[in-house]
Amino acid sequence: HPHFVGRQAELQQLKTLLLPPLNQWKQTEPTRIVVLYGLEAMGKSELAHAFGNQHLEDFSIIWQVNCKEEATQQQAY
Repeated sequence: HPHFVGRQAELQQLKTLLLPPLNQWKQTEPTRIVVLYGLEAMGKSELAHAFGNQHLEDFSIIWQVNCKEEATQQQAY
């Protein structure tokens, strides 16, 4: 997102959780999953989009699931 600013601490935390240093990465490690949760309009989606855009080359897939309702969760699969 070209207009996304701030939230550097949260972006760094996502990077730490999802992108360990190469010398610490294990091929047998399971897929890493991070859940962003909170009240509506707190910027969760914008944060996820900003992180994804900054790290497009680091992942083969980035998947966003809307968990507001069970039906939207099931539609995402």
